[in-house]
Order: sequence, then C-alpha cells, then structure tokens
Amino acid sequence: MSEDRVLLRSPELREQLLGHLIVLADAEYQRQMLLERELTSEIDDDCWDDFAVHLIYFELAFDFVYDDTNLIKNPEGAIGVFLKDDREVQLVMAVIDAIERVFTAVGIEAADREYISCPEWQGVLKTAADALKVMNGDRA
Repeated sequence: MSEDRVLLRSPELREQLLGHLIVLADAEYQRQMLLERELTSEIDDDCWDDFAVHLIYFELAFDFVYDDTNLIKNPEGAIGVFLKDDREVQLVMAVIDAIERVFTAVGIEAADREYISCPEWQGVLKTAADALKVMNGDRA
C-alpha cells in the first residue's frame, strides 16, 4: 500500500460517486442512453415515466448530493468519508456547479435531450472527466 492511500469510512459511497462521474463524463454513453430511452418510450412510455426521470442528472444531484451525502451543504464533511482531500471536494463541487449552470440555462424540468444538447453541458462533461481523472488516480 502506498503512503498516499487514504482509508475512507465509506468507500462504497466513493464507488457510487465514481460511477456517477463516469456517466457524467461520457457524452457517447449519454447519447446512447437517450436513444435507447426514446426507442423504448415509443413502446412503453409509462414505464420510463415511472422510474427514469432525468437519468443523467437527477440520480447524482438529488439522490447522491442532496439526500444520501449532504454534500451540497457540507462538502468538507465528506473528507475522510468518501472524498480524500480538499482537492477532491473542489473537483466534485465544480461538477455540481456545472450542473447548476445547466439548470439555470434550461430549467429543472427539461427533457434529458435538452440538458445534454445545451452548450453548458460541455462544462459538465469536462468537470466530471477532470474529477474522475484525479479521483481514479489511486486505481492506476
């Protein structure tokens, strides 16, 4: 084990966050999921409405950031829990700020296509990729 490894109290939360960042950093995956949703919704739209509201954003923002972790109110409190240091806090908060800019641009009730098509979404892709690169460094 290297000296820079940090033991976290909730490594499972870190894994969950990394999974969200992978999705948020991958424009091709997002387009594919949107296409699958649109094709499936032609067959059974009610099924998607029940459980797939804003697949790309809301799982991260509302479940993880607001409900599961309280990250939005106390980001520094995540250090030692599922984030290693202040640098990781800053990177994750940059992703959240980028998502908030998307919300400002298109609203909070927009369709997924509107989110990933707006120019501000490029900021989400970039900040998520930046965070993922740093946070995944310990897996190399």
